[in-house]
This record gives sequence, structure tokens and C-alpha cells, in this order.
Amino acid sequence: AISISRRMSVMFTQPLSLPRSWHEIAPSHTLVALEQTGRVSDVDGQWRGILIHRLLQTRCDNPHATFTELQHRLTVDLPADLFPSCWQEVSTVLADAALRFLFDQTLYQRAHNEVPVFYQADGALIHGIVDRIVITEKCVYVIDYKTHRTTQRDELSRLAQQYQPQMACYHEAATRLWPDKQINTALIFTAVPIYWPMTEFILT
Repeated sequence: AISISRRMSVMFTQPLSLPRSWHEIAPSHTLVALEQTGRVSDVDGQWRGILIHRLLQTRCDNPHATFTELQHRLTVDLPADLFPSCWQEVSTVLADAALRFLFDQTLYQRAHNEVPVFYQADGALIHGIVDRIVITEKCVYVIDYKTHRTTQRDELSRLAQQYQPQMACYHEAATRLWPDKQINTALIFTAVPIYWPMTEFILT
């Protein structure tokens, strides 16, 4: 059986044997650690990604939050001059008609942001943080935001292929939690913005 905490952690209620390894499947959440070890050179891109993720989470949780209200709160540890462009990018995502089904509260049963997921596979404990999960009567949408600056479709396709292993893990976690619902995994490239389905690539 799987129990669900308030923040939707996927946890097994039965005792688990000690896993041989721990596998992290949320690369966007390791950026800070990588930068500290010198393995990330695009620090501005890192900060931009962190801020856009914070804005999407906060504005989904509180749609009435204002520019002024969030500017200081979300940039305490980030360059404040990034805020206006990131705010505009997130505003474009949230206002996009093609993405409305993911952000309009009247179109789904419930939604959760920054969802920790844990499960065991092949002796390893798989762990990640899903940016957004949207639940409807028949479907579950598992969404990961990607903040690359590119808007070129060929480049987006190449990037999406790189994220197939990550999204496959998210798909497996969601399938275990909602076995009776259709699971739709997708990326949102925020700079476009565009909804990029991943399920068909994962299942083939």
C-alpha cells in the first residue's frame, strides 16, 4: 500500500530492505549543490531557473500574489534584477490558453506543487521532486518545468530527449500512486511557453 502525506510524498507502508543505492531524479533541484562544487558554469541561468520555479510554485499556490509582494521575498538569496523578466515569463506561462487546463482551478479536481516522490526499484531508492501534479477525474498530469532560454523547436526536441529517464521515473511513481488513472507526463518549456508531452516516448 502507499500512503500520501499532506505534501503528497509517495511512501510504502510496508518495511523496505535497505536499498543498495539512492538515485536522485530531479536535476533542477541539484543546481545549487553543483554550482558550489564548480560544476555549473551558467550561474545566471541557474539563478533564473531557481527563481522561475519559485514563482510558478508561489503563484500557483497564491494566484493573487503581487509583483511587489513577491519580489523581495523570493530574491533574498538571488539577484533582484532577474525578477522582472522572470515574473513576465511566469505570467506568460500562467496566461497561456493552451496551458489553462493545468492552472485553471475550475478545470481539475486538485493540484499539488513541489511534490516529493520516493519508491524502490531494483534495489535502489528512487527520489525526486515533481514540479506540479494536476489530478482530474480520469487523468493525472505530471509536469516538470524547464527554464532553458531557447525557443527553437529542434533544440527543444533534443533537450526533451535528455529528460526521458527523469520523466520515466516520475511516470512510474505516478502509476504506482494512481494505478486506475491515465498518467500524462510532460515538460513545460517556460521560455516559449509550450507543453511537451513525454508519455509516448517513455512507453515506447
